Amino acid sequence: MLSFYAKRSPGEEFEKIKAPLEKGVWVDCPNVTEDETKQLIKTYGLDANIVYDVRDRHELPRVEFSNSTMYVFLLVPHLANSGNVITLPLLCVVKENVFISISTGETVPPESLSLSTLPITTEQTQTL
Repeated sequence: MLSFYAKRSPGEEFEKIKAPLEKGVWVDCPNVTEDETKQLIKTYGLDANIVYDVRDRHELPRVEFSNSTMYVFLLVPHLANSGNVITLPLLCVVKENVFISISTGETVPPESLSLSTLPITTEQTQTL
């Protein structure tokens, strides 16, 4: 499910909003579906070949650039049903006016980051 967040000043918490803003928004996509992936690619003009790599469980961490958009692949720990810890790819897309996080599994929700002491806002996508 796509969720949209805004945080306009370092002192406030992330606010979940119903519709995306033109700029200064974090689009969070845990457990992303095929339809949501297509929607993200179309809405934000993303490179489909890069975005679909998030579905590969064996994807390696890396940074790619395409049309002034930065794509950062991370591996995040995830507790499997078997009780073992595995890693899943997390794709962070950094555009001038939007930050997008995409994963096929659960991720840390933006609300959890409000406890962070880092002075971040959704207006500064590269800081996220």
